[in-house]
Amino acid sequence: MAELQLSLEAIILTVLLISGATSVE
Repeated sequence: MAELQLSLEAIILTVLLISGATSVE
């Protein structure tokens, strides 16, 4: 459960970073 939560948080952070970088350009 903890590992799944950590991976989910990592995925969400990555998506936010990608979407943020895309919106900046």
